[in-house]
Amino acid sequence: MTAALVKMFSIEYLFRECNMHKHALGVELYTPIIVSGKPIVNVVALKVECSDKEAQIWACNALNQVNTNTGVYSFLVSDATGDPHSPHIIKIDLQNIKQISYI
Repeated sequence: MTAALVKMFSIEYLFRECNMHKHALGVELYTPIIVSGKPIVNVVALKVECSDKEAQIWACNALNQVNTNTGVYSFLVSDATGDPHSPHIIKIDLQNIKQISYI
């Protein structure tokens, strides 16, 4: 029997790419979330919303290649139209992330 390949995405990776490097990331989800009243499975992550203390911890973890692959975190994302000028703050469970791509 072959084990299924499961991709794991860490909050440190998302924080490093979105907050430290200022990249927007395309995030595909397994289960739809509600944005602007509509269920969607693809969002554009603009920023991980966090306190200064969390930012310090995640930056240190990212530099030390520590990965936290579980949890529910707040993200600033574009709405269903993909408009970055109309962002929403939503919670995403890292286990619900199917794929991440650079925009």
